[in-house]
Amino acid sequence: MQMIYRIGNGETIKYSARELAKYLTLVTGKDCFQIVEKSSYDKALQGIWLGSDDQIGVNFEVQDKALDDGIAIAIVKGNGFITGTNERSILIGVYRFLTELGCRWLRPCKDGEVLIHKALEDMNVELKEIASLRHRGVVIEGSNTYDNVKDMIEWLPKLGYNSYFIQFMHAYSFFKQWYIHAENPLKQKEFFDDEMAEEFTEGLVKEIKKRGLIYHAVGHGWTCEAIGVPGRGWDAEKIALTDEQRECLALINGKREFYGNVPLNTNLCYSSPKVQEAFTDGIVNYAKTHKEADMIHVWVADAFNNHCECERCKTLTPTDWYVQILNVLDEKLSAEGLDNKIAFLLYFELLWTPIKEKLHHPERFVMMFAPISRTFTKSFEDVEEVQEELKPFALNKITLPHTITNYLKILKEWQACFDGDSFDFDYHLGRSHYGDAGYYEISRIISKDVKNLRNLGLNGLLSCQQQRTFFPTALPNYVMGRTLWNVEAEFEEVARDYFKYAFGEGWGLVKEYLMQVSDIFDMDYWQLESGGLNQAYSEEVIKVCEVVDKFESVALAHQNHEHITENLSWKYILYHLEYTKLFAKALSAKAKGETEKANAYWSEFAHYINRHEDEMQRGFDGFRILSIGRWASHFTRSN
Repeated sequence: MQMIYRIGNGETIKYSARELAKYLTLVTGKDCFQIVEKSSYDKALQGIWLGSDDQIGVNFEVQDKALDDGIAIAIVKGNGFITGTNERSILIGVYRFLTELGCRWLRPCKDGEVLIHKALEDMNVELKEIASLRHRGVVIEGSNTYDNVKDMIEWLPKLGYNSYFIQFMHAYSFFKQWYIHAENPLKQKEFFDDEMAEEFTEGLVKEIKKRGLIYHAVGHGWTCEAIGVPGRGWDAEKIALTDEQRECLALINGKREFYGNVPLNTNLCYSSPKVQEAFTDGIVNYAKTHKEADMIHVWVADAFNNHCECERCKTLTPTDWYVQILNVLDEKLSAEGLDNKIAFLLYFELLWTPIKEKLHHPERFVMMFAPISRTFTKSFEDVEEVQEELKPFALNKITLPHTITNYLKILKEWQACFDGDSFDFDYHLGRSHYGDAGYYEISRIISKDVKNLRNLGLNGLLSCQQQRTFFPTALPNYVMGRTLWNVEAEFEEVARDYFKYAFGEGWGLVKEYLMQVSDIFDMDYWQLESGGLNQAYSEEVIKVCEVVDKFESVALAHQNHEHITENLSWKYILYHLEYTKLFAKALSAKAKGETEKANAYWSEFAHYINRHEDEMQRGFDGFRILSIGRWASHFTRSN
């Protein structure tokens, strides 16, 4: 028997040992690995040891061992140790050991893995690293099955990610859209309710905790919680309000009512002592009953230019009231002996710094920079000359910035007020990526952004994104994870590594094809709702049809691989051919002003996506692109 010794009885180190035994069995072809618990490290015993840095005797210079990940691997001829700053780090170290041997994790699930064959005695890996950035995570968005999200959580530590964020009290909205098949008339609606959403969320939290990932929680919904109404998504709802509830809503144009009939988008009268009390009590009660939440996000309404105009609220800015509420929350959490970290956001009106208020105990808080309206055709490295005026704050008359320059100016102003922990909460794979049908340029932007985070004073990235972002490839998330772990990782090297393992023979042709597709598409035309008349883009984007036609014979020649991972990679490329042409035709007609033609192409595009949804389900979120197409007023279609 080959021994795997683990020091400790925690859930994550147990899981780490099981994962190591599982993959070593597959790699060596020998089912001979036995896991044994030990109380202390004994290097005289042959085998692979798993334990914390203190137990193994390795020193890491990090600020916070619970949050900062360091790994050390010292294995010679199949014997030695894998250690880390915490149990999560040990799990990341297990996957890193296997990666160094030649294994790869290109997508979630078995058909995203590439496993090498190697004898145990030929395994030699020695390294010691600390992750470049503390915050390395993914946020739930889009339309998903339970397994879609579970598979994503399982995949993350294999790439070096350490965090997962489930928005809302429970993730109802992100499951409902799948189960009711909101954009696919070819499928029958399925039953889904709050009870199922709660069960799904509880199950996913267990998966997060099993891997020792940092669990970020809630964000959306506190405003609804404070007045006792559901806050589970962005749907308009008809809810009868009591007088007591109504007086808590923001006064806008002389009325207190739900903003656009969407409770989640409705701000409250934040100067009201009653509102402050209810708002903060809701968060404290959640913290008391959800000890598993490592970081609780405290956000206000998900809309802008709808803050309260009552005489009392107008005496301070929305950000000042927000900071005041955060301080009340901090006092209450401290009184209860609760040490949860609180993430506060720079978003919409809160992009403008407070004038009078400041956080009393900044060590409790983590700043979340959320440049929701930024361009993705430029990175944080590509600072433009100022192209738009960043206007002073004016109540309910703000204009969101789009340029990187102005967003970084906002960040710098906030950093003068708060010098604590912080991260970028960004949207590379939330909407913009669909405007890059090749996924290559958005991957390059991700790489450049991540490399510049430390220069901007930000300690990581949480990616607010669709979970099914593997069509035509999973390169964006692959690059993101690898670069968040090591900001020195060169984009082209990571991309070459991905394509070689994903496609095998012919990988260079696929890479060249997707680069050409990306060069032709324009993310800003899609992302920034600038999709009006644009003759130049109309003529440019339609050129992709010729690129696709030239590549089709290559794709057809690589069908039906024996290796399941390469087979799925090429299968996605085959679906991508027609997808790209139909998308380009719709965009070209739209940019030319041929509305009827554009909508006809869009209907054909939607039908293609819906007809092939089962084949592409794990890799592509069809609901999201189709809903964006309508929501951004690009296209209309009839079901």
